[in-house]
Amino acid sequence: MALKTVRVIAPSRSLRIISQEVRQLAVQRLASLNLKVEFSKNCEAENYFLDSAPVDKRLEDLVSAVMDEQVDLIMSSIGGLTSIELLNKFDFSLLKNKPKKICGFSDITILLNSIFAKTGLKTYLGPHFSTFGMLKGIEYIENYFIKCVIKEEPFIWEPSEYWSDDKWYLDQQGRTFHKNEGPWILNPGQSEGIIIGGNLICLCALLGTEFMPDLTGTILIAELDEESRPDLFFFRLLYSIFLQPNAEKIKGLLIGRFQKNFGISRSELEKMIKALPLQQNIPVIANLDFGHTTPFVTLPVGGRIEISTNPKLTIRVDP
Repeated sequence: MALKTVRVIAPSRSLRIISQEVRQLAVQRLASLNLKVEFSKNCEAENYFLDSAPVDKRLEDLVSAVMDEQVDLIMSSIGGLTSIELLNKFDFSLLKNKPKKICGFSDITILLNSIFAKTGLKTYLGPHFSTFGMLKGIEYIENYFIKCVIKEEPFIWEPSEYWSDDKWYLDQQGRTFHKNEGPWILNPGQSEGIIIGGNLICLCALLGTEFMPDLTGTILIAELDEESRPDLFFFRLLYSIFLQPNAEKIKGLLIGRFQKNFGISRSELEKMIKALPLQQNIPVIANLDFGHTTPFVTLPVGGRIEISTNPKLTIRVDP
């Protein structure tokens, strides 16, 4: 079914921090994809905690978007730190009875994986609404959003030609793009499984709770932004995932591109991977186009992915 209406909600930080210029461009770009944008009642409320609205207002907007028959896609306004407050307050059966596509990344990792764990519904690790307000370097993001969310057709995930780590929302013109050296094959292999994960610190926030997906038969995707105290912190978080029940049944690991100031080189990452208690025959690929640099792909949490490094790296995603 073709998508028609997008409801923008703010499950974490308020939409208020997004400039009118960025909002207008995002609305125009989504309109070019035949998507009508609506804004939730409380998406601009804030001053509760870490630039977010009171949790009851965020919950109201989420429930309203799920229950509205006219809404096809729910998009987060931006990331933040407070999505986790919704988990023990939201009735997941509402979403199971009225399925909606939900898209976002960063802190929204918490919602996406919780929804999959509680309902079995696919969600989408992809752009926020605000992402579509990017003036330059948006083509790759838009292309894979269309493939994954709108068309829902299997696609081959190709690397971007260039990437950027600048604060584009502060200066749309003064962008710096770097040549993409491509994926790092840290461990060759061939595998397929169900996608879970996203931002690693957010996924680890679900450990030990009813909201953590089962790791059996999964391909783990992991990224971490530079604000999350990188270096060995990344290793500790990743290691903790591989200590969970059924972690021995993880069938692959995909790592998103690190930001410029992250502080982990390829050689250091290779040492970390060798130290993980994972099956040594599963594929491990890093420096991939997802995370907190741009551009990035859209991936279906709960969808299937196939990875092969022979004779060359091929990643096939089935939304």
